[in-house]
Amino acid sequence: KHKRNEEEWKKYMKEAVMHIEFACQIYELQVREGRYFVHEHPLNARSWGLKCIEKVRAMNGVYTVRGDQCMMGLTTKGQNGKEECAMKPTRFMTNSAMVAKELDCRCDNSHTHQALTQGRAAAAAKYPDGLCERIAKGIKMQLEYDIESCNELINLMYDSTIEDGQECANLWSLKKGAFIGKKRIQPYVLKYSVDTTVSPAFDIMEMNFG
Repeated sequence: KHKRNEEEWKKYMKEAVMHIEFACQIYELQVREGRYFVHEHPLNARSWGLKCIEKVRAMNGVYTVRGDQCMMGLTTKGQNGKEECAMKPTRFMTNSAMVAKELDCRCDNSHTHQALTQGRAAAAAKYPDGLCERIAKGIKMQLEYDIESCNELINLMYDSTIEDGQECANLWSLKKGAFIGKKRIQPYVLKYSVDTTVSPAFDIMEMNFG
């Protein structure tokens, strides 16, 4: 297997940093526009120390959690050919509280771990089904929560008898499309009724995970 020399390694690292910086720009856009993202890297990866990552982590509503993939079904073949647990501690960053909750999972020490050496790391790069299920479950829970929250806001708007010019700050923010808590509510949600079959929450979220 070809090993990178010093120049090749510098070029590789420069390209990797550029890729992460671009990803962070997308994460910031997602947060500003009221959409979601999920980012993952190994727990002790140097990328967590990059300024662009630290900037995103410091944003309001962004969570960072640790998930040990052995608890999500990650296994690799041992010397005896049998599948054994691989811990692969991973750090996840997301602005979805529900996804963060699902991915916050530490090893319960009920099993032994196999080191990701001797070519096993490549096989462990594939997400185990358990990890995919946790992400999907978190997205579903976040969607349900946001739909409920949005409907509550619309109920508040439709039930309000306050005359124009006397709205409270929250209602005025809703009309202006400004931030209410962590969600950006677009002005066009007001054209929907709470009973519509097309929930405005879908339009707000667009379910973009980048």
